[in-house]
Amino acid sequence: MVPFKHTFLIRDPLRSANSVRRYFMGFFQFDGEPEDFDVYEGNPLLDTKVFPPNPCHDVWKYVKENIDPNPVVIDADDLQNFPEQIFKKYCEAVDIPFHAKYLQWEESNQFARNFNGCLELTVLGITLRHHEAAFTSSCFKTIKTAKPKIEDLTPDGQRYVLENQDGYNEMYESRLRPEL
Repeated sequence: MVPFKHTFLIRDPLRSANSVRRYFMGFFQFDGEPEDFDVYEGNPLLDTKVFPPNPCHDVWKYVKENIDPNPVVIDADDLQNFPEQIFKKYCEAVDIPFHAKYLQWEESNQFARNFNGCLELTVLGITLRHHEAAFTSSCFKTIKTAKPKIEDLTPDGQRYVLENQDGYNEMYESRLRPEL
C-alpha cells in the first residue's frame, strides 16, 4: 500500500465568491448583465437541498474524525504569497523531498489536453476558460489585490460567503503557516 496524506487547498470565500459567479456565468452561458445573474438560481451544484453548502469542509471534518486527525490544509493566499515556505512545509508534511524547481514551470496548457472528462475544460461541448491564467503561468504570483468586503459583493456572492466562511475559518486555523 502506498502511503498518502490527505491535502486540502482552501480559498477565502471573500476571494472566491466573484470567481464562482464568473465560472457559473460561463457554465450557464449567461449573456445578460452580470449583476442580474444569481449563482444559486437553477444551479443544482449549489442547491443546499441536494449538496451541503461547504462540501470541502465536510470532507475535511470526516477525514479528521475517521482517517487522519491532522490532514494537510494549504490556504491559496499563503501558497501564492509564500510559495517556497509553504511548499517546503508541504513536502515535509507528506514526507517527500523539496526541490526549488517546483516553484517554476514552463508556460503551457499541454497537460490539460490529456485530461479526460475534466468539467472545467469542456462541459456539454462548452469550452470554459476558467483556468486559462493557470495554464499560461510559469510561477506563483503574489496577490496584489485586497480582499473584497462582503458588502461590496452581489447578494448571491454575500450568501456564498456566509454559507462557506465558518468552514473556511475552521480549516484555516489548521493550515500550514508561513513564517512571517
